[in-house]
Amino acid sequence: SINQKKGLVIGDRLEGIILPTLDQGTVNIDNYLGKRLILFMWALGEHAVNNASMAGYYSRLREHNIDILSVAVDAQGPVLARPYVEMAGLQFPTVIDSENILGHVFNFKAIPNVVLIEPSGVIDRKRT
Repeated sequence: SINQKKGLVIGDRLEGIILPTLDQGTVNIDNYLGKRLILFMWALGEHAVNNASMAGYYSRLREHNIDILSVAVDAQGPVLARPYVEMAGLQFPTVIDSENILGHVFNFKAIPNVVLIEPSGVIDRKRT
């Protein structure tokens, strides 16, 4: 689900994005308002191993009211992403963006990507 314009830049507000989780639930980006949020967008293969390094930072980040949302950008859905997430032992949620919604919202042409969202929902930084 998307209620967002495309091509967001630093200073714009991210809102209204709802994506499915690995276990058939959903995550609404708006639920992270009030916290800093790191969106880590990745795909299967070599970039998936970066999840393990993000996992190592997670407990320290939470101490500073920062959360991580792992975004598997894969058209094949959760079946292929799940083993990578389990292998990395992630303690933060992973959503599946099989339609590359966030790629279009941020105008990303390649992955992996990291986006830092302020507690107000405003985009602070984008890195490809």
